Amino acid sequence: MKVTFCGIGYVGLVQATVLADALVICTEWQNSDHRIFGLIKEKLNTHALFDGRNMFNPSRMAENGFAYYCIARGLSLAANFSENDL
Repeated sequence: MKVTFCGIGYVGLVQATVLADALVICTEWQNSDHRIFGLIKEKLNTHALFDGRNMFNPSRMAENGFAYYCIARGLSLAANFSENDL
């Protein structure tokens, strides 16, 4: 397993998602521009997003095609994904 830590901002996000299998958010993310999710989906090998800060609405993330896992919230939604996709 390889873990890549990224810097802050758009460049860091691109670096973190290129050829990655999942995106894990562990700190506050200042980017409130939801259009960035198109870039995330384009770059990731899968659309798995683990949200350790519970920053996003699980239903909205599933509607946008993400396998969304919010940590400690008790609700995670996968949009038409199976275990083989992750």
